[in-house]
Amino acid sequence: MWVSRYVVWFIVYSVLGWIYESTYCTIVERKWANRGFLYGPLCPIYGTGVIAMIAVWQTVLSDDLVVAPWQVFLVTALGAAVLEYVTSWAMEKLLHARWWDYSDMPLNINGRICVPATVLFGLMGLLVVYVLYQPTIDITNGIDPVLIEALSLLLIALVSVDATLTVSALTQFAQMAASVTDNVNTHMDAFVNEAMERRSAAEEAFQHEREKFSRKALAARMDEMSQVVSSAALRVHHFAEGDEQLERMRDALHRK
Repeated sequence: MWVSRYVVWFIVYSVLGWIYESTYCTIVERKWANRGFLYGPLCPIYGTGVIAMIAVWQTVLSDDLVVAPWQVFLVTALGAAVLEYVTSWAMEKLLHARWWDYSDMPLNINGRICVPATVLFGLMGLLVVYVLYQPTIDITNGIDPVLIEALSLLLIALVSVDATLTVSALTQFAQMAASVTDNVNTHMDAFVNEAMERRSAAEEAFQHEREKFSRKALAARMDEMSQVVSSAALRVHHFAEGDEQLERMRDALHRK
């Protein structure tokens, strides 16, 4: 009997968590944001957290322990932080996806938890313990036990189907994403290899043309130098002939 009640509480608070998350994110993002992990309007992490709080609070009440509100706040805030971090890590490792990221929030740890959200969950813990707990107990106690059993079985069946479809879709999505990534990597490898081959061919062609141009330039320079040397030799020859003629003229004058 008590298991059926916990199942119903889990579903109820999961739905309330989905309503809160979707409403808050819709207001912040100014567009519809379905914050549920499953296809249905459920945020199981809220249901899990609240069930844990109810179980602990019932233990406190049964043992007649005196607990101050700040203690409730502290325990629920720390418990929510641990639950949120572990859930985020597990979902990322198992499903390769992240449903929330606090990287842009102050005092965050790996984007999985942050102080502002932890404080908010602590306040929600106070709301559950001091405002929602007793009405929840009273309402479920007023429902016929057989109806509670049937309702819990129906809810378990619906959530199981929803979870199966969700995990199946996420797995197929992950496989499709992996296939797309492999195809992109293959095409990128081929593109890069082709680009590198074209670059090598262009460098070889450029080197060949540069060597060809260098040989032509060197040959032209050698021709110019040869012409300069020939011109200089011719001038020297002319100067030598002029000196010989001048010397002959001097000899002729001297004889006279």
